[in-house]
Amino acid sequence: MDRRRVIRITIVGLGVAAALGLALAASAVATKALFEGKQPAAAGGDVLALSLAQAEDGSWERLAVARAYYLGGQKEKGQSIIDSVMSGKLEASDCRRVLHIYGEAKEWNKVIPTAEKLAALAPKDGTALAEAGAWTYLAGERAKAEELFARALAAEPKDIWVSVAIGGAYLGVAPLS
Repeated sequence: MDRRRVIRITIVGLGVAAALGLALAASAVATKALFEGKQPAAAGGDVLALSLAQAEDGSWERLAVARAYYLGGQKEKGQSIIDSVMSGKLEASDCRRVLHIYGEAKEWNKVIPTAEKLAALAPKDGTALAEAGAWTYLAGERAKAEELFARALAAEPKDIWVSVAIGGAYLGVAPLS
């Protein structure tokens, strides 16, 4: 077999594989059969399993599914998705979403290291630093939180979202996600 034919066969094969992948993703369609007549836990689980297939490789989408599992009482499933996102090419926005999940769940032992990771990933992003500080404050670590607040204000002293996150934290209010 000559080299050109091998290349053509490889290209065609890759095209078929890509088309098959798109077809599988497109087939992930929700119907009422996923939830109709089922107990809430089964209905939620079936719809979230579909949601995870629909999410494909999207980190924000996968974290949305993880949040629903985690806060819905299926922490193991949620944590597994979180771990897969956090072990990949981690973006500050992904870390921020994970921080919100842990904060909403009041998992304070997970909030602090995640806030520290966010601060390291976004050292000049005032809003990210303020949110990391707010969750840290809510976790009971005022001194660490105030260090993050100072960094946030140094980065963006005129940003309303920085101010709101800081002020809200002192009143016991979580930052907006």
